[in-house]
Amino acid sequence: MRKIIQKIATVLILISRILFPLFAAQNDFPSIEPYIELSLGDDPTPEEIMRASFLFSEYPAINVEPYMEKYRELEKELFDTDFLSKNDEEKADSILHIIYDCVLLSYSKPQTRLTTAFDKGSYNCVSSAILYYCLAKKAGLEVYANRVPDHCFCTVVIGGKHIDVETTNPMGFNPGEKKQISSSASGTKYAIMPKNIYRGRVKISARALVSLVPQNVISYNLSTNNYASFVPIAAARRVFLENESDPYSSDGVQVFDVVATNYDAILNRSKRYVDSMLWMESVVNRWGMSEGLRENYDNAVFNAVLSLCEKNDFDKADEEYQKRKENLGARTKAETEKIIFVYGTNSKSQSLGSEEKTIAYLKEQMKNPLASDPEIKKQLVTMLENSWIRILNANKNDFLKSAEIASNALVDLPRSQKIKQFRQQCLSNYAVEVHNEFAKLANKGQYEKAMNVLQKGLENVPDNQRLLSDMKQLKKIMGQ
Repeated sequence: MRKIIQKIATVLILISRILFPLFAAQNDFPSIEPYIELSLGDDPTPEEIMRASFLFSEYPAINVEPYMEKYRELEKELFDTDFLSKNDEEKADSILHIIYDCVLLSYSKPQTRLTTAFDKGSYNCVSSAILYYCLAKKAGLEVYANRVPDHCFCTVVIGGKHIDVETTNPMGFNPGEKKQISSSASGTKYAIMPKNIYRGRVKISARALVSLVPQNVISYNLSTNNYASFVPIAAARRVFLENESDPYSSDGVQVFDVVATNYDAILNRSKRYVDSMLWMESVVNRWGMSEGLRENYDNAVFNAVLSLCEKNDFDKADEEYQKRKENLGARTKAETEKIIFVYGTNSKSQSLGSEEKTIAYLKEQMKNPLASDPEIKKQLVTMLENSWIRILNANKNDFLKSAEIASNALVDLPRSQKIKQFRQQCLSNYAVEVHNEFAKLANKGQYEKAMNVLQKGLENVPDNQRLLSDMKQLKKIMGQ
């Protein structure tokens, strides 16, 4: 039977209440509602993309107008006479230098927030790619974003030629091409950006690119367990990606599910099993059952029922199970019903007041269809065996009576080695008693009385070798 499961999911890191009346006082759950509601059309403007990126960079939501003003100042570089005189390829390269001259200073793998990029110059592939994408689009260039495992970058299309732009490097225009970066008396130095890091690339939309900001905010900070912000951020990202084509629409759901189930794991580690069930239920009621939530939802209900059973609150355990059983998988339903049945049977069997009533109750429970399960049957047999043994121990000084009780017990439990051994020991002890009584009488010369004792004893244990030997000796003494 399933044990309590505490499962912690993990978010894939890309570089780049409903309240319930039951136990409501204990609930301190994060909000499952989006902290902001954003949308982008199929062809959003650079300003719309930047606004969404700034908004996703901070929790709680902030006034992004000061950052938008900084971005608009940066756009003015695109209307400089020198910039306008360049051809498209030169413009595409120049934009990369503009963002490094005006905004970006130091690369930091987890630094995905556009607000921080403008405040401190710290950036990663996501924040730099968004900034480049928006300026290239504003400059009238054809540009799109790409994603590979653990990285993202841009591509511009000029004269039908697709040119990659590695935005984490000021020399990243057309990576793989030799570029002179400095000169000295010792000669010219070059930098070559390897192209093999771009294998397996997937072209992504502007919406998908922006969604990497909240994903990385969550991913790189998940160890802080700040789910009060992570859940609303993941919910906002989920809504943001609802109209995105797969795989990003499903990616919004998956990341949200991971965050929700990670928080559920914290509740389980704290042994808040009922709260775990209520949390998962609130998530499912708000967002629907998904493949990513199914196992955790089932485990949460199972663990909550089990914890209530362990506290002997079987009525509440069954009540909570009945409320939710239609949402459970077949396997979890079966196992939860087994748990309630076994724990409930064990509890009631201990409260009936007499072993006779307990035995009758357990024999009736063994007729239940659930008792056909081998594991449940084994547990019921153990309960029944223990009840019979308690009766046997209560009569253990009356060996013959105990042996008779054991015989009756073996009708119910014909395979019980414990009861078989108990019965055999009782009969052996009885034979010793008979032998001792016989010897006492025989030593006094009271042979007739000794014969009667042996005859009665052999009626009860006819195959006992000690008593048969005593009878043989006595008959010899008596000349029979």
